[in-house]
Amino acid sequence: MNSRIVRTASVLVGLLAVSTVFATTWYVDKDTPAPRPTQPPTPNEQNGRSWLRAYEDLQLLFDREFVQPGDEIWIANGVYKPSAHPDEPFDGRAATYRIPRAVRVYGGFAGVTELDPDGEDFRNERNPEVNLTTLSGDILGNDDGPDAGEDPDHFPDNSDGIYNDNVYHVVSIADTMPEVGPTVLSGFIIIGGYANGLDTPHTRGGGVCSRLAGRDPGEPVGGVQFNRLKLRYNYASNGGGGIYVTYKDISFKFANCSFEHNFTDDYDGGGGLLSAYVVSELANCLFYDNHTTNSPGGGAAIIGLTPNENTLNRVQNCTFGGNSAPSWYGGGGLYTDALTPPPNGNPGTLIANSILWDNTPNQIEQPYNSVIVANSNVQGTSPWPGTCNINTDPLFANSAAGDLHLSLTSPAIDVGNAVAVPPDWTDVNDNSTTENPIPWDLDTEVRIMPVPDGAQPCHVDMGAYENRCICAVGDIDRDGDVDLQDLAYLLGCFGMPFTCTDTNCYLSDVDCNGVVELQDLSFLLSDFGTICCPSLAGGEGGESMMSGDDPLTEWLRSAAPQDVLDWWFAGQPPVGGGDR
Repeated sequence: MNSRIVRTASVLVGLLAVSTVFATTWYVDKDTPAPRPTQPPTPNEQNGRSWLRAYEDLQLLFDREFVQPGDEIWIANGVYKPSAHPDEPFDGRAATYRIPRAVRVYGGFAGVTELDPDGEDFRNERNPEVNLTTLSGDILGNDDGPDAGEDPDHFPDNSDGIYNDNVYHVVSIADTMPEVGPTVLSGFIIIGGYANGLDTPHTRGGGVCSRLAGRDPGEPVGGVQFNRLKLRYNYASNGGGGIYVTYKDISFKFANCSFEHNFTDDYDGGGGLLSAYVVSELANCLFYDNHTTNSPGGGAAIIGLTPNENTLNRVQNCTFGGNSAPSWYGGGGLYTDALTPPPNGNPGTLIANSILWDNTPNQIEQPYNSVIVANSNVQGTSPWPGTCNINTDPLFANSAAGDLHLSLTSPAIDVGNAVAVPPDWTDVNDNSTTENPIPWDLDTEVRIMPVPDGAQPCHVDMGAYENRCICAVGDIDRDGDVDLQDLAYLLGCFGMPFTCTDTNCYLSDVDCNGVVELQDLSFLLSDFGTICCPSLAGGEGGESMMSGDDPLTEWLRSAAPQDVLDWWFAGQPPVGGGDR
């Protein structure tokens, strides 16, 4: 065997061993019970090796070289602010949380509490949605932004210099290590980055700047993963107000992230996200109230795709609403182009199971016609070309207040395609399994409704959120119960050809085999009489057709599907001379 191959294999095995056997978990808690480190060390002082001896200074841990590729950093709830690196010329605004390569950083832990005096033992015990862990660029704490009670229209106006003390980038990622695994950032609110510097990179990526530069072009550079993040009130003058990612041939994955109230001015755009010359995959992401003033992509800009004909950027089960870009650029919701337009280059960006509505001046701008759209709701004069797309008001719960959940009567409920739900790339639920479909929506609720034995999951909601009021596959009209109206819809479609935009028939095909048949009727009858949402059944969804405990309802609950067909189509009385 070639000696070079042997040496290379040995190095890789060694690196993997380091990452799996000797990986260390480091603990950070701003309210740590341990005293500060001293020289010489004293017993029980902070060493970062447990919650009881956690570091209180996150920057200290990032700056120390003993954090190795493959290590994890667990951070308890609280607000953390970066400080200048000791080896760099002092510039307070250049301070940033620089994540070491292939290190996985997780927020959302409670740490030491009265109920748990030792803190969490396992990563899946964390709860970022409750234990809010904030990484803030507002070093002096003087921002009077919306979270401090100021009119949101002020942001990002800096005429009074209020943001001049803010760091350029709250978080920076400058390197990865594919032999060990991805660099991970998960479970944080990231706020207050203000990238208005004089040159790159300090003009991009106010919240997160991942600019992997200086590598050999032929060297693999691994991947970066983000999940359960909230990017809010970040600014960049030249692109990527919330997050900026770039470097050819690297993969960036985003899951369960929200981009709200981020802003950028010139150049490549992307008020919430700028993805440049990389492959980006997004799942369960929300883009709301992000803006550009002189560039495209109010919500997000995905530009300069890598020249790989088999690679797609992916935007799956995402919601874009209330974002804006100038009319001369477009792409109020999403702007995407290709490094080399089809048919000779990358085919572009796949948008599936997503909603783009109420963005200004348009929803999608794609100068090279490189977007593939399927099972999505895109506002316009007609449904966007593609499979199973609609153009119908999604009826957000309260879009004016930023609530883009689906109301109970939304036409986007259950008309997505479960096959297009992506794998759990980033392990959002911390169960160390990534090959199965992503289990949650943006609210960490179940994404795919359980189905009866013999059926396959096929119906999911469009957008980042699943509606919580639909619990039975037999609820064809999605009004919160399974009643005679649902039976009428299913039998009206029985054996008839239909398309995915024929909602009643599409939802009547419970087992998703392309035809409404006895098996679908059997599934509905097994659910008959179920009330999923008492406030909806007979209310917002229309008059309920439940019959209570009368003989017909009792018979339907246990009847054979063929007997129901005979009654429905031939009019044979099922019980006691009853009729339909």
